Amino acid sequence: QLGIMPRAIQDVPGLKIRSTYHPVEAVGGDIYDFIRFSDDKIGIFIGDASGHGLASAFVATICKMSLYSHTRSETPVNQLLARMNADLMSNVTSGHYLTCFWGILDLSAKTITCARAGHPKPILMSKENTLQFLDPPGTFIGILDTVAFEQRTYNVSEGDRIYFFTDGIYEVMSSTRESGRTLGFQEFRKILTEHNRLPLDEVIPSLKSYLSHYTYEDDYTLILTEVQ
Repeated sequence: QLGIMPRAIQDVPGLKIRSTYHPVEAVGGDIYDFIRFSDDKIGIFIGDASGHGLASAFVATICKMSLYSHTRSETPVNQLLARMNADLMSNVTSGHYLTCFWGILDLSAKTITCARAGHPKPILMSKENTLQFLDPPGTFIGILDTVAFEQRTYNVSEGDRIYFFTDGIYEVMSSTRESGRTLGFQEFRKILTEHNRLPLDEVIPSLKSYLSHYTYEDDYTLILTEVQ
């Protein structure tokens, strides 16, 4: 499974990238990747196969192969998700599905054009800590034969950070504070806002330290990008 993950994540001119990946078993259902289309355009993909363990890893691998197959050239982002949906419907009959987000950052135009398939909404934060969700609507991949995904474009500015993540990072249980309490998305959003003030290289280590007090029951992935 490590072979289908990005081997090394390199900053590109105009964009800094940091990430962390944490499976709860030997294999997991989270996948992510970065695909360069040109000097100014980079695609960012993050996905989460339902469940965890071997079955989820299998579904994630099929989706990763589908992603590679359909990104040999740049296509509209919503069409890419439709093609991946067709591939999953043709190859998986176990009832497993995938949530995902696919966006193409145009660093020259300072935009991100994206589509989403039932995945947690990435969070765009400015240097002033104003917050915006990247939230084009769309249902899970692998559930329906015919499904439409909406494509939306958002503006980004120098210093903006975009947080991409899977739900395993906030669907966690407290192990020391208020035992049995789930963190939840709204609390996680507040934590991100507080940590967004830190220097880029300190954000993910600080978040991981804060969340070490919680018990993880699902895989999680967190990707942080900063526009230069």
